[in-house]
Amino acid sequence: MFNKDTLFSFQKHGVLANEHTVIEKGVRVVCEAPVAIGGTRIRYSMSIGRYTYIRDGYLASARSIGRFCSIGPNLRIGEGEHPTDWLSSHPFQYGAAEWFSYWPNHKLHSAALSREMKPLAPAPAIGHDVWIGSGVTIMRGVTVGHGAVIGAGAVVTRDVEPYEIVGGIPAKTIRYRFDTATIERLLRLQWWQYDMATLSGLTFENVSAAMDMLESRIEQGTAIVATEKLVALTASGVMPG
Repeated sequence: MFNKDTLFSFQKHGVLANEHTVIEKGVRVVCEAPVAIGGTRIRYSMSIGRYTYIRDGYLASARSIGRFCSIGPNLRIGEGEHPTDWLSSHPFQYGAAEWFSYWPNHKLHSAALSREMKPLAPAPAIGHDVWIGSGVTIMRGVTVGHGAVIGAGAVVTRDVEPYEIVGGIPAKTIRYRFDTATIERLLRLQWWQYDMATLSGLTFENVSAAMDMLESRIEQGTAIVATEKLVALTASGVMPG
C-alpha cells in the first residue's frame, strides 16, 4: 500500500488511488491521465486509458484496459488456472504451491519436480467504453470488445463482441446495445479518440444525432485527437511514462 506522499504524487500526475491500492513489485502500470484505480491490487504490467475508473478489484493479469471504462467493485481479471486432466487439480504437481514453501518436506518435493504446467492463456484485454458491473470475473484468454457491457456477478469465459451485453455464469449474450449499422458506425468513428472539447455539447442521449455532430466536426477540421500524458506507476511510485 502507498503512503500519503506517494498518493499525492499519483494525483498530481493524473491518477487517483487510495491507501488500499497495491501495485506489486516488478509491475509497471502505464496510465493515460486521468485515471482512477481505487483500492485495486495489480499483479501484472498493463496499460489503462484515460477517464477509466476502477472501484476496486484484483487484476492478476490484464494486458490493457481502454478509455472511458466504468468498472464496478470486486472485479477479478486473469487469475491462474489449474489442470483438470492430471492426477490432481492441485498445483503441488508443478511446484506452484508457494503457500507451503515454509514447510521443509515441500521444499524437497519442489526440488525434485521436472514437470511444468501447460502455458497459460494470454492475459485478458478490455476495450474502450466498457461497463463492467460489480463482482465480475474475467478469465484468461478473454478479449472484451469496445462498448460492451458485462452484468454484475458474471463469469466471462469467452470473448465479448463490441457493444454486446452479457451476463450470467458462464456469461451469455443478453442483447446488443445497438443495431448492427449503428455499431459499425460507432466502431468506424471511434469517438473515444477525441479530446473532451471535441466531445463537448454532443447530444449524448441521441446516438445517431451525436455521431452526426461528431462527424461534422471531423469534416470541418475542428475535431482534435486527444494526446493525454502518460504516467507509469510502480511499487516504488511514479516513473516517467
